[in-house]
Amino acid sequence: MSGTVFILSNLGTPSAPTDEAVAAYLKEFLYDPAVIPLPALLRYPLVHWLIAPRRAKQSAEKYRSIWMDGGSPLLVHSLALQKEVQRHLREPVLLGMRYGNPSLKDAVKRALELNAKKVVLLPLYPQFAEATTGGTIAYFQEQLTREGFRGEYEIFSSFPDAPWFTKSSAEKIRPVLTGKSHLLLSFHGLPLKQAGEYPRQCLYTAQKIAEHLGLPQDRWTLSFQSRFGRAKWLGPHTEELLLQLPKQGKTELVIAAPSFVADCLETVEELGIAGKETFLKSGGHKFSLVPCLNGDADFARGLAETLETLSSPGSARTAATCHDTSSEPRRRESPLSPPPHSS
Repeated sequence: MSGTVFILSNLGTPSAPTDEAVAAYLKEFLYDPAVIPLPALLRYPLVHWLIAPRRAKQSAEKYRSIWMDGGSPLLVHSLALQKEVQRHLREPVLLGMRYGNPSLKDAVKRALELNAKKVVLLPLYPQFAEATTGGTIAYFQEQLTREGFRGEYEIFSSFPDAPWFTKSSAEKIRPVLTGKSHLLLSFHGLPLKQAGEYPRQCLYTAQKIAEHLGLPQDRWTLSFQSRFGRAKWLGPHTEELLLQLPKQGKTELVIAAPSFVADCLETVEELGIAGKETFLKSGGHKFSLVPCLNGDADFARGLAETLETLSSPGSARTAATCHDTSSEPRRRESPLSPPPHSS
């Protein structure tokens, strides 16, 4: 044993498909300033009095339509990925959700109980965004400091073009593609003012997947989903393309969501149920939703092999100084990620 503990972190999930559980989850999630970057005095009433109460009932109904025996799809499939990654590593692999349970806070505590000399965090977001990866990293660092951890930590912050991710994604798509189908690669959206390098990394991912599949540019489209509120979001918007593509003669659609590694409400319900209905009502003939990678063996093996290269102590920054390094970058880019300013 190297004394290293790995933590996989995903966004999170309600504990149950009830109005109360979903409201509690939404309040925790949306109150994070990384998600809604407003002063607390404005953010609190907006989230607790307006958004969460309004969205809880509708979201709970959607969760009930996709709930699995072991919990929400995100939880079930994240646990499956954790188990598959653990098969390839001697060091402990933990799962910690940024919001809800099993929590990232508890995962950090468990790492210390295991006498970790080094903790490696891998947020399960292929493309970096401050609202997801950035918030997770900041919270992880905060928990290390609160727990008095004196060892080392390392962060694998994104993997938009890692071969074990893009090739595995392409192989999930390949069996359902035909000569007549059009591929829509739908990424989670963000408000334009929060976009940063995220859309560029989404494009890297999409191009690599299309390249693995041998698809020319006119056979695939990139889009962004899940917008809400009045702010301007990244486009083109998935829901608008589902209306437009049949009118362009693209009536056989294969849709995949490569900003998610585990199926969740946004893939199973938003795309697989609501999106399918929209496409077929707009004149589409055939709609195929590609499952996320979930516990895919090849993806998990590649992820584990990458984590193993980070397991040796001595190369990472110490957690003791993680809040005293304002002159240093707060995060460390994945060695497989493209440079932020490349084109």
